Amino acid sequence: MKKSCKECPHFIRNQHNDMIVGFSKRTGKRHNCHMLIKGTNKKLWTVDPEFECRGSISLVSTCDINK
Repeated sequence: MKKSCKECPHFIRNQHNDMIVGFSKRTGKRHNCHMLIKGTNKKLWTVDPEFECRGSISLVSTCDINK
């Protein structure tokens, strides 16, 4: 994926997206785009480079979780 999707949790803020972003910040984990993977079992935290969320890549690369 080249750019962020239109409903990226790192840009569109609501309670559910804040939970995804918060967990990602606390643990330093990247995640898959929740819009690209179809079905009920999206495996958000099992990162596949083809479906990786662009917002999560930029967040984790700028975050230092060892502070």
